[in-house]
Amino acid sequence: MVGGIAGKLHHIYNIELTEKAEAFVLEKDKKGIESVIMATKSTKALVKTFDHYVVSEIKQIHEIPENNTATVTAVLEKIEPTPFFSINNESKFKEVKLTFLFTSNGWGYCK
Repeated sequence: MVGGIAGKLHHIYNIELTEKAEAFVLEKDKKGIESVIMATKSTKALVKTFDHYVVSEIKQIHEIPENNTATVTAVLEKIEPTPFFSINNESKFKEVKLTFLFTSNGWGYCK
C-alpha cells in the first residue's frame, strides 16, 4: 500500500492488462493505452471498479427551515462492478451526507 490524497491508502497491484481491459482504463500514463496493455514496469493505469451509484437507503433527513436547507444521510450502492472490483477490497455500499437547498424551483442538490 502507498499513501494517497488526504491520507487515504491506495493499493498498488502489478498486473498485466489485456485488450479486454481497455474499456475499464480511466487514466493512463503519457505512453498511451498500448503501453498500458504491454504493462511495462514504468506504466501506470487507473482502472474503473464499478459503473455508478444508486441510492440504496435514506437513513435520515434533517431539515433546517431557517436556512431553507436539508441534510440527507443516504447509503449508496455500487452498481455494475467490473472485473477489477474484487481486487479493490472495497465495500459495495457507501454512506454519504448530502445537502439540499429549497428554492422557488423546489429542492436542489448543493455541491
